[in-house]
Amino acid sequence: AFKRDYWDKTKDAPFFYMLNGGKIGGYSGHTFKRDYWDKTKDAPFFYIINGREIGGYSGQRVGRDDYFVKRILEYLLDKFNSDKFNKEQLAVEQADTKHKVLIVKASAGTGKTTVMINRIIYLLFEYNLELKDICMLTFTNEAAKQMRERLQSAILKRYGESPSLIDMLEALPSMNISTIDSFFNDLLKQNGFQLGYSQGSKIRGYAMERKEIVLESINEIVKEEYAEQNLPIELLYLEKLVLNLWNEMDAKGFFYPVEHLRFTDDTEEYDSKVRMINHFLPKVLKRAQEKYKELTVRNNALGLSDIKGELIKMKDKLSEKAPWKFIFVDEFQDTDDSQIQTLVEIAKSSKCRQLFVVGDEKQSIYRFRGATDAAFTELERLVDDPLEFKLNRNYRTAVPVQEKLNQIFSRPAERGLLGSDKDINTVSMKKGNGLVEVIPCACNADNYDNVRPLLLDKLRRVVKADKNQSICILTRTNRQVQQVMDWCREEHIICYAKTTGTFYTSRPVMDLYFVLGALLYPENQVWSFDAEKTAYADSGCEQYKERIGYEPVFNLLKAMADKAKPWEKIKHHYWREHYKLNLEKLFKILYERFAGDYASLSVIFSFLQNKILSKASDEDELYPETPQNSIEVMTVHKAKGLEWDVVLLPFTKDPPFKKPAEIYKDIYRYTFKKDGEDLIVGWMYKEKDTQDTSGTVWQNSNYKNGYSAERLEQVKEHTRLLYVALTRCRKKLYCFTSLIDDDDPSCRTWSHWIDIR
Repeated sequence: AFKRDYWDKTKDAPFFYMLNGGKIGGYSGHTFKRDYWDKTKDAPFFYIINGREIGGYSGQRVGRDDYFVKRILEYLLDKFNSDKFNKEQLAVEQADTKHKVLIVKASAGTGKTTVMINRIIYLLFEYNLELKDICMLTFTNEAAKQMRERLQSAILKRYGESPSLIDMLEALPSMNISTIDSFFNDLLKQNGFQLGYSQGSKIRGYAMERKEIVLESINEIVKEEYAEQNLPIELLYLEKLVLNLWNEMDAKGFFYPVEHLRFTDDTEEYDSKVRMINHFLPKVLKRAQEKYKELTVRNNALGLSDIKGELIKMKDKLSEKAPWKFIFVDEFQDTDDSQIQTLVEIAKSSKCRQLFVVGDEKQSIYRFRGATDAAFTELERLVDDPLEFKLNRNYRTAVPVQEKLNQIFSRPAERGLLGSDKDINTVSMKKGNGLVEVIPCACNADNYDNVRPLLLDKLRRVVKADKNQSICILTRTNRQVQQVMDWCREEHIICYAKTTGTFYTSRPVMDLYFVLGALLYPENQVWSFDAEKTAYADSGCEQYKERIGYEPVFNLLKAMADKAKPWEKIKHHYWREHYKLNLEKLFKILYERFAGDYASLSVIFSFLQNKILSKASDEDELYPETPQNSIEVMTVHKAKGLEWDVVLLPFTKDPPFKKPAEIYKDIYRYTFKKDGEDLIVGWMYKEKDTQDTSGTVWQNSNYKNGYSAERLEQVKEHTRLLYVALTRCRKKLYCFTSLIDDDDPSCRTWSHWIDIR
C-alpha cells in the first residue's frame, strides 16, 4: 500500500492519472518512481470503469471484489471528492465504450459542458482518436461557438503533456461542432439522391406553395366527392384547418403516414359536419403531401419544415454514411422523436462506437416544436442496455439560494410536474453569500400595475448596492419584456431587451419591407409615408425604381443598403450593431430562400409580407454581446443556458393555460396523442374568423378526450419554465408574488410554488 505521505499534498487534485495506460503522475511536488509499479507492466495498478469495477496486477490478477483494493480506491475518491474534484464527473469522463449509448442526466449548473469537454479529451488519448472522429451537436449557434472555444481552451491547458496536443489544435476546425439542425441539413444534402433529389439540392421555404397546394387539393376532392351536394363547411375554414394541422404536425415532429392518423374514436361522431371533416382531413392531407413531394423534387430543394420528416424515411441508410466514431448531443431534452430515432440509427451503425447525450428533463421548454420531457424515456425504449449517470452537484448557485430552490422545487417534483425523478435536490459547491427574497404584491395576470413600483425600487437598490454584478429580469412573454422596458425607459434606467421569435417584426426587417413597398407601389401614398419613417429615409432609394426588373435583385438590395447605411441612423452603439447583425441575417435568409430561382423584389416583398402578417415566430433576432454588468430583460426561453449574479422575476401570476374565453380567440387548435404506430389527432375551430369569443365552436371527440391531458402537459411545461428561470441565478433572487387564490385549484401559477413563507 502507498504510504499516506505520498498524497498528503494532493488535496486539490486526484492522486494520480493515466495517459494511454502508461504514464502516471502525482501532485506531491515530484513524479513517482517507476519501481513502485514495476509489476504493472501488463496492466495499470488501479483502473476505474463506471466508477466501480476495479482491477490490478501485482503478480496475480486482483479481483473486483478484493477488499483491500476497494478500500484504497474508495478512500482516494472520497478524500478528493470536493468542490475541485467530482467523482461522479470522473466516472462519466472515463466511462467505458462497451455501451452504444451513454446517458447523462445533469441538473442546472452541474457542469455538463465541462464533463463533455473532459470526456472528449479522455477519448482522444485513451482511444488514439482524431478530432474528425468526434461530432458535437448543440441547439444554437452560440452554444456551438462556446463549445469550440471551451474545447480549444481545454487543449491549451494541457499543452506540454503530449506532443500530439499541437496537432489537435491544428485539427480543431475539422471537428464537426454544429447545431443539430445544421447537422441533419448537411446529411440530407449529401444523401438526398436517395429521396429523388440530385446532388447540390438546396434547403428553402415553401410557405406560399404549401398554402396553394392545400387549396388545390381541397378543390379537387370537393369536385370528386361533393359535386352534387353542398359542402357543410366553408372552404376558408377547411383550408386553414388542414394547413395549420399540417404545419403543427411538422413543427412537433409527427411524421406519421396518413394511414396512421386517427381523427375519430371507435364511436361515430354525433354531428354530420364533424363526421365529414374527420373523413375529409386525411384525404386532403394525403393528396397535398403527394403534390408537395413532387414540387420539392422538381425544384431539387427540400423544404425547411421537411427535414425531420425526410430523415425518418432514410434514417437506416444515413447510418451507413455517418463517419463519426463518437457523437455528443447537448441539451438532449430539446430533441423530438424524429431526431431521436435518427440519432439512434446512426449510433447503431458499425462505425459509431458510442452516442453520448446529456440534458435535463426539468429544462424541457420547447414543447411547441416537438420536444417533451420524455426524450430520455424514448431513447431508453429504442436502445438496449444504455449506460446512465446522474450529476447533481451544483457549481453555479450559492449555497443559501440552492437550499431555497430545493425547497421550492420539492413540491412540484413530488406531484410529477418536473419529470420522472422526484428526488431532484442538488448540492451546491458554490461558497459565498446568497439571498432569496419573496416580495408580496397584490396583482393578477391581467393587471401588473402594482408590480411596477416594487420592481423599479428593488432594481435601483440592487444596482446601488453593487454596480459590479450582472442583472437580469426574466419574463414569460415578449409582451412582458416590452412592458418592463417601457417602465425602465420612463424612469431613465438603461436596459437591454432580448425577445424570442420576433425577427420578422424587428426594425431591420420592417424597414426594408416598407422601402420595398414604396418602390413597388409608388402611387400608394401609404407606403411612401411608412418608408419615410424608416432608417432608409432621405438616402435616395427612390432612384432604384428604374433599375427594378433588369438588375439582379440581390445586387439591388446590397446597393440600397450600402448607399443608405441605415444602421448609422441608430444612435446607441449596441442597437447599431443589433441592426447590422439582423440586416445581414435577413439578406442571408433571402439569398438561401431565392438564390437559383427567378427572384424579384415583388417576390421578396410577398415573402416578407406573408411572414409579417402571419406573425411568423420561427426566427429569433441576433444580439451583440451586452456591456459587462448591465441590466438585461428577456424571456425565460431566451435565457436558457445563461446565468447572472442577480435575477428578478416580476410576473408570477400568469396561469399555465389559457382561460376558455381566450382559447376560443385562437381559431384553430389541435391535440395529439401517440398510440403505438398511430397518432390520435384532435381538432377544434371557431366558425367566425374574428378575435372575439363569438362564433360556433366545432371539435371532434379526440379533441374533447385529449383536452384534459393537454392541460396537464401545459401545467408541466409551465412548471419547467419556472425551474429554468430560477436556476439562472448565481447569488441573489427576487420574486414578486401574490397570494390571490386561483379560481381553478389545479391551476398552479409560479406564485403558488414560490411563496413558501
